[in-house]
Amino acid sequence: MELLNSIKKTMSWEAKPTQVATEKKVEATKEIKPVANKIKLGHVHMSGCTGCLVSLADNNLGLIKILDDYADLVYSLTLADVRHIPEMDVALVEGSVCIQDHESVEDIKETRRKSKIVVALGSCASYGNITRFSRGGQHNQPQHESFLPIGDLIDVDIYIPGCPPSPELIRNVAVMAYLLLQGDEEQKALAGKYLKSLMDLAKRGTTGCFCDLMNDVINQGLCMGCGT
Repeated sequence: MELLNSIKKTMSWEAKPTQVATEKKVEATKEIKPVANKIKLGHVHMSGCTGCLVSLADNNLGLIKILDDYADLVYSLTLADVRHIPEMDVALVEGSVCIQDHESVEDIKETRRKSKIVVALGSCASYGNITRFSRGGQHNQPQHESFLPIGDLIDVDIYIPGCPPSPELIRNVAVMAYLLLQGDEEQKALAGKYLKSLMDLAKRGTTGCFCDLMNDVINQGLCMGCGT
């Protein structure tokens, strides 16, 4: 509870504003945030449905606050055509990787090289999700026949599972990544506490639930449908 209250205090849109008597006092209590030290944020789209980006946009005014106070969006092919992947502080990677598409494989490796923090955004990037059913041998699209979660190809720092993840979770991770990179010691400690469980998921990879559901359950014929 103490951690939740600290997070709400850090992110002013979650905290209830203190009522003041006069308009002048309201102006005096407004938080002035520096924008010179904003982090560089990127959205890298692999093989996915763009649902995670839609979920990020569902933050509405919260997203505007992130872009005003915490981050500059420097890369997102869904929003603007950019020829090269730039240097980024935080890369939000959506979707799994088609291993027959050499350009996608190179893009995910370049993303790792150019990013301080790589976030697997959503279940496709984290665990492969439904795309892992494409394991090779399909006849309709032989050039796009098998997919992997990004953690099978590069080191990932943070997993945000969900199909899609909630807008609030994506927003909170973006702000905590900012505090981890730009905050003081107390803020970095707060961010570390909040992100620890998501970092632990990244360390476990596809065995996030202590087994690989695709390899250890579905491919073994142990899944009998939704009732299992």
